[in-house]
Amino acid sequence: MRKKKEYGYDEVFKELAKHFFGRFAKVITDYEIIKLPKKTDVLVIEADRPIREHVKVFDYFRQFNIIEFKSEANTFRLNLDLPKILIYIGGILLNEKAANFYNTTFTLVTSRKPDRLFEAFKNTIQKIKNGVYLIQGIVAAPVYVVIVNEVEGELDQELALLKEFATGQERSEYIKTIMKQVLSGNRELQEYLRFAVSLYKAELKKIARQEAINMTVMEKNIREWYEELGLKDEYEKKGKEEGEIRIICNMKAKGFTLDEISKATGYSKDQIRKLLKKGEKK
Repeated sequence: MRKKKEYGYDEVFKELAKHFFGRFAKVITDYEIIKLPKKTDVLVIEADRPIREHVKVFDYFRQFNIIEFKSEANTFRLNLDLPKILIYIGGILLNEKAANFYNTTFTLVTSRKPDRLFEAFKNTIQKIKNGVYLIQGIVAAPVYVVIVNEVEGELDQELALLKEFATGQERSEYIKTIMKQVLSGNRELQEYLRFAVSLYKAELKKIARQEAINMTVMEKNIREWYEELGLKDEYEKKGKEEGEIRIICNMKAKGFTLDEISKATGYSKDQIRKLLKKGEKK
């Protein structure tokens, strides 16, 4: 049996960023700075046309946009990572003839607030909106910091890209929301749930049980994930109809509409009503 690939935070961020930005911009996941043999661990988003209509958080993006990601396991270190900002921006300016200080941005995306960076530039930090800060004085090109836990908004692909790397209660709420969205038929967020399984298997399994999300729904929508959630044996021990009744009743109790249950399970509304009636008699 082929072993499933395990992903780390950095790899997942690159894949999801490529998945999101790649629809409307050029994404370079390993950028070569000044022809060095070792490529840098940053993303470059190259937008030949304005992309504001596609984004809300990253609406300050220009033509050349560098992103460095720092997860909760790899926090920002002032003495080591601050010089990298200068190197990365300098590399873009040297490599790209069309790049200059006016059409190039740098963004540090971080799960946790980089306290030492904020303290070092406390007099030149400007809050643009919740979770997005502009720091003046590092280099002539604008340098932004996006703090994942502070960013707000309705869950869409852009917000999911960030909240995939939230911490604490923020992440738990994100996982609950994305599971319900996908199980209600939201195909745009399936890739984000797939990687959440890779990153947060135990946490996701616990939430699945707490939220009464079980096997009938999983089988019909995300078959490749349910074995990883450890629910297969539990489901197979129960009678098929009994399991269906319990799941549909739980979904109804959790506030899912008949339309949402129908999309998630593949059953018609009449079939769902019949199963709900059987559940009331038990």
